[in-house]
Amino acid sequence: MTRQVGQDSRVTIGYISLFTWLGGGEYSLYYLMKSVDQKRFRPVLIVNERGPLTHIVEECGIEIAIVPFVVAKPAEMLRPKNIAGNIRASFEISRVMRERHVEIIQCTDIFAIVLLLPTLLKMRLPLIYNVIVFYSVFRSCLLNILAFLYVDHIVTNSFAVKKDLLRKTIGIASKTTVAYNGVDMSRFYPRNVSEKTTTRRSLGLPFEKKVIGFIGRYEVWKGHLTFVEAAYQLLRSRDDLCFLMIGGPITSRVAPQVSRYQEEVLRKVRQMGLNGKLIVWDHRNDIAEIMAALDVFVCPSDYEPFGLVVLEAWESGLPLVVTRTVGAIEVLKGKLGIIVAEPRNTTSFVDGIERALSIPLSDISGKRVYGEHGWQSYARQFEALYEKVGA
Repeated sequence: MTRQVGQDSRVTIGYISLFTWLGGGEYSLYYLMKSVDQKRFRPVLIVNERGPLTHIVEECGIEIAIVPFVVAKPAEMLRPKNIAGNIRASFEISRVMRERHVEIIQCTDIFAIVLLLPTLLKMRLPLIYNVIVFYSVFRSCLLNILAFLYVDHIVTNSFAVKKDLLRKTIGIASKTTVAYNGVDMSRFYPRNVSEKTTTRRSLGLPFEKKVIGFIGRYEVWKGHLTFVEAAYQLLRSRDDLCFLMIGGPITSRVAPQVSRYQEEVLRKVRQMGLNGKLIVWDHRNDIAEIMAALDVFVCPSDYEPFGLVVLEAWESGLPLVVTRTVGAIEVLKGKLGIIVAEPRNTTSFVDGIERALSIPLSDISGKRVYGEHGWQSYARQFEALYEKVGA
């Protein structure tokens, strides 16, 4: 793109997010925009509404453009009114790209590419695409076609996701790389016993018991039932434990099965009589403080593209019991205090939690090397890509 006289000398990156809630993907986007070299790159976030993501982005002084495109459940997306609205929104996005002098675009969903078609056809801007979940064959085929036409580079958040994507596509291996998520070291770090006790008191958690926590939004593959069943078995033989399960159905607006899954999980908790012994909290934004209150962290997902919260638990100095199919294991496997369990195998998680409880936190904190997984490293990988596709 030809620069105009007086235009900002920095390269402007237009980031499109379909959602403004704060899940792992949104946190990754936030920290990427926050961590790129602001002297060389100028991030602009394009969203359809205000929400928790825009609130934290605005606090960093990052520009935001709001374009009212519609993201809803699949049946609702096909309504004529919504189709017409998204066509108008796609041309509005093109106008925003022009007015903000965007030179490179980055997005995370195939629908975002569809919204970008007028921009890509008219302006031919370089496009970087993130794959942060496992794609179905149909979705992979759609991306395959669009990648040939418009995508300059694809970035996955784990080798597991990359391998799965390449197995379902052809001809895109050369433009696909992996970039692992990072951790905000200023928020996630080991706490001493005094700090842990103070934090538990502030959260209303028992400080005379061992607290085993699971943090994850409701998705059918997140393994909530495995965690509940493991808690039930351990609580039958031990009275020194407290289980904590945190997360909300934040994607239920676009995925109707999520609410049904949440109801199934909560019904299971009631049927097992775990009220008071297994504490259930909705979505929270004070995850760093909650991590500081735990003795063991559990990630029981059937599969997990990466699992940012797993890396955060590691940097918080906790022993972890993690399904072998979690992407973050690629970073942490073999490190001290990481116990790998089998997906959907309650016994495997019961044994893993027992083993984790036997590891003194002081042993872990004293022998681990922390601070290796910061967001700066993540941002540097993308900066190299921006230079490559914008050359």
